[in-house]
Amino acid sequence: MGYSTIAEMFIGTTAKFGDKVLYREKKEGRWQGYTGKEVREIVEQAAYGLASLGVERGDKVGLISTNCPHWAFSDYAIITLGAATVAVYPTLIPSQMQYILDHSESKVAFAQDEEQINKVLEVWHQLPALKWVVCFDEALKGKHEKVLTFQELQEKGRQYRQGEGAFQYEERIRSIQPDDLLTLIYTSGTTGPPKGVMLTHHNLIANIQASLEVLDLDENDELLSFLPLS
Repeated sequence: MGYSTIAEMFIGTTAKFGDKVLYREKKEGRWQGYTGKEVREIVEQAAYGLASLGVERGDKVGLISTNCPHWAFSDYAIITLGAATVAVYPTLIPSQMQYILDHSESKVAFAQDEEQINKVLEVWHQLPALKWVVCFDEALKGKHEKVLTFQELQEKGRQYRQGEGAFQYEERIRSIQPDDLLTLIYTSGTTGPPKGVMLTHHNLIANIQASLEVLDLDENDELLSFLPLS
């Protein structure tokens, strides 16, 4: 495969398949596709947007959503910035969500819709590190203080990218190391408080390489995401 980090894999894949539809989702009864070029631009703008909110390399960012392309876009924005994704099951109740976001010291959280935002709002006073929430539902624009829509995050990213002192996106990606933290996945907490499982870029790259050795996949195949990405 030739990649040492997931961030490298992202820019390599979106460049190689710039004109190919890489993600599809059904919206209002119609399938919408996102090409490699479109995905790269969305993710890059979101990564700069996170930087404009104060997210730095090594920081943690929560991600609370069911499966959808914007789950992946947010994940890659976090990863390519050099931060780490904190995956949160959208079925969790507010107190469980609070524990994970607080324990991980997440500075920003992506939330799919008003249901998830309301959970965060209920416990936000117990989350000293959390500064912003980004929502995928554009209908919620302006409804909550400190809650941005994904499009607003992208706009902040475009402005940040054009400003003085903005980092070079691909240089940032090249600076990410295989042993850097990629994600925190929390256990169910059956026998005690949930524990954050630390996975590095190398862990996931090794998993992908091993999978490709036994799965007969090529660029013409399409995959349906069913199990929770979180």
